[in-house]
Amino acid sequence: MKVVQWSHNGFVSLSYSFSSNSGKLLENLVYTELVKNNFEIHFYNKNFECDFIVKKDNKVIAIQVCYELNTMNTKREVKGLVKLPFDVAEKYIITYNQSKKINDIIVIPFYEYFFN
Repeated sequence: MKVVQWSHNGFVSLSYSFSSNSGKLLENLVYTELVKNNFEIHFYNKNFECDFIVKKDNKVIAIQVCYELNTMNTKREVKGLVKLPFDVAEKYIITYNQSKKINDIIVIPFYEYFFN
């Protein structure tokens, strides 16, 4: 596994783009909170991507970050969690404001994951 370095949201929002940066900003915010909460942070990117593989207190957790799950991206986001070639204790998709369960994957809003 490889440690990821991300920019702060202030720097991301300085870039010019024709599309919304909501997904990138949320991913950076998740990364910042993981760092603040002393998680050991890694990622997986072989044939598919899992945004974060984190470890804290000997517990390995897989996290995808998606501003909003919809019919166009749900399959891709779930794939990043179910195809991991190693076991994890928990699987999450952190969103802006959605919550539900997809098999053993917990879809949870950012504020609930970090502030409850």
